[in-house]
Amino acid sequence: MGNHNIDVLIVCNDIGGANAIYPVFQSIKDKVKVKLVCTGDAIKVFNSFKKYFLEDHKFNSVNLILKELTPSILFTGTSEYSNQERLFWYESKRLNIKTIAIIDSWTNIKERFIYFPVENNGEKLVQPDIIIIPDDNLREQIDNEGWCVSDLKVCGQPHLEKSSS
Repeated sequence: MGNHNIDVLIVCNDIGGANAIYPVFQSIKDKVKVKLVCTGDAIKVFNSFKKYFLEDHKFNSVNLILKELTPSILFTGTSEYSNQERLFWYESKRLNIKTIAIIDSWTNIKERFIYFPVENNGEKLVQPDIIIIPDDNLREQIDNEGWCVSDLKVCGQPHLEKSSS
């Protein structure tokens, strides 16, 4: 995928995002170079794949992680109460790294893209290039709310699809 140390950097904090990303990770891990930055409950989902984890000593700066790994694509969850993914989207955009996020839920969508703490009572939206959403109903809701500048892709919910098969 080019002159990059890795092809895909996966970042997730919440278990919902990790569960949504896991089937995608399973399908690409033997085809492209992948690294994981998992924190919070997301660690539980990927615990058996520690060889893909970024070493702890490299966690001192999102910018340094991205500059060292130079991924082609950043693929993340959309944690509602953690800035982790938002920081990675922001820094990736500054470094011209393609960003993709997957929404694992149908609730509190806009809140997943608001950077905390919000200064001066204003909202600071941080968005990836592409947001993978579960269905057309959610696309219509997001479009009607008018805040989203990301490219929306309806692709289902991989964890639910995997669980039901």
